[in-house]
Amino acid sequence: MKRKLIGFMLAALLLFNCSTVFALDSGALFTEIRYYYAKIYVCDTQQNEAILVNVSLPTGIPDPALTEPIEYTALPIVTSTIFGSKGQKLNMEVINAYLLDSPVRVLVGKNDYGYKILSMEFLR
Repeated sequence: MKRKLIGFMLAALLLFNCSTVFALDSGALFTEIRYYYAKIYVCDTQQNEAILVNVSLPTGIPDPALTEPIEYTALPIVTSTIFGSKGQKLNMEVINAYLLDSPVRVLVGKNDYGYKILSMEFLR
């Protein structure tokens, strides 16, 4: 009986000792995520940042506490999630050349490093 118990304890110790623990950087976790409607003012292709103007919530109810922090601010953007009005992927150079001052729907998240544009979809 003692051998079985010792064997079981040894197996449990090995099992729990070999488990992997993952830790995330606190900047990788987004605490606030919201959709906004805006117009794209300018894109910085070197820094992968965009500046938004005329930012509003989808509800249409003005809320300066939610829109002011991202308006007229250079926000980093995930460049792999920029889509045109027909679903095609776009790059920052195309936006700078043809699509400035166009209406967009953006998904913006906030983490420890500040706000970041997680997705951008052009509406026309």
